Amino acid sequence: MDTKMEMEGNVVIDQQDVDTKTAGVKNGYDFKADNTVEYYMYTLATPQQAEHEQSGTATYTRNGDEITITINNLATYTTKVLNSTDLHLNMYQEEEVNGSKTTIDIT
Repeated sequence: MDTKMEMEGNVVIDQQDVDTKTAGVKNGYDFKADNTVEYYMYTLATPQQAEHEQSGTATYTRNGDEITITINNLATYTTKVLNSTDLHLNMYQEEEVNGSKTTIDIT
């Protein structure tokens, strides 16, 4: 897994080839026919960031091989579909954190 986080154009985190088990990343999705998704996201604390856990209901759209999940009309995540049942984690998020434009790209 590669992770890159930028705040106001400055690279804050740039990690490459991190084992997801070592990173403590866990994502779970339950997609419903009405275009809602129950989600769970968890990341262990690192020297750069605090532990983060989030869950709830969001909406999703599918366009070709991409599924876009929108949480509370604030955060948007895009996931690539490998085939009808497997997903490839490729998340891109852009939001404002404490007044700073923040982008996170996980591949």
